[in-house]
Amino acid sequence: MSFTKQVQYAIQMLIHIENSTGHLLTVKEIADKRDLPHNFLQKIAQNLTRNNIIESKRGRNGGVKLKKPSDEITVKEIIRAVDGPSGHDCIIGEYSCTPENLCHVCSHYNSHFAELYFNTTLKNLMTKEHCCK
Repeated sequence: MSFTKQVQYAIQMLIHIENSTGHLLTVKEIADKRDLPHNFLQKIAQNLTRNNIIESKRGRNGGVKLKKPSDEITVKEIIRAVDGPSGHDCIIGEYSCTPENLCHVCSHYNSHFAELYFNTTLKNLMTKEHCCK
């Protein structure tokens, strides 16, 4: 399982914001520090703002910050905020496998995936992986 670039950049952005200890950062500052494309990151920030993961303040002293504590932001929320609700492609190509009626392989995979990622918080990622400091 791999995440889209949007999700990867969103997670990097959110970790950077969390490590800033609460003061506002501009998206440009984050993009420059992380070597990420500014315009792309700006669109991601808009989606994160729309989905109440970050809050944005405009103006001279503006910027972004987390809207809630990092231990309340799940990977599932981040994925849905930047990628939207996902469709379903059966892992084994079973034609009758749908989101409402999963085949046994997809059902097993989805339950394990949900357990590992959807219940993982931003704070968990930061403390377990020691990444993106």
